[in-house]
Amino acid sequence: MSLIQYIKKSSDDELEILHRKALSISYREGGNPRDLIEAVMMDESGVCLHLEPIHLAWHNFIRKRREQGFSRIGLLAPRGTGKTVNIAIGFVLHMLAENPNLRIKIVCNSDMNAEARVTTIQRYITQSEEYHFATDNKVKTDRLEKCTAHEFFLARDSMSIDPSVQAKGINTGGTSGRADVLL
Repeated sequence: MSLIQYIKKSSDDELEILHRKALSISYREGGNPRDLIEAVMMDESGVCLHLEPIHLAWHNFIRKRREQGFSRIGLLAPRGTGKTVNIAIGFVLHMLAENPNLRIKIVCNSDMNAEARVTTIQRYITQSEEYHFATDNKVKTDRLEKCTAHEFFLARDSMSIDPSVQAKGINTGGTSGRADVLL
């Protein structure tokens, strides 16, 4: 049976699974965070995320600035446009797959939202088979250590007293400590 015949006979669910696997393989080969987000992440109702043009523009902007050597990159967008899902969760998952030694800090509007970001990132790392397939198991579930509501540590090649990911509300004390990435 040819690929075209197979696709014509496949259900929408089967095609979605094929699409996600293809994106995962593409991510393994090219490391594009957009591929990882669409291959791995789902909305609250379990539907796979599909990035809109605004999200693609954000990821292109961040990628280009990183390639140009910028260490400080700003992104401003209206509420409800997907910044949290795309950047605070999806891009963090990508950065940890790229380099599990990173120290990432996320600043949120409240401690409650900070806790939700950390919990979601932890869940993808510990529970998502799609994440481990796409990242070729670079971030292993057995490497997650010392988890709290606002931070977690991945076992690293280097020693650091600072968490791999930490998130706090804007009005919460949190001075000191080091970060390679601040969101």
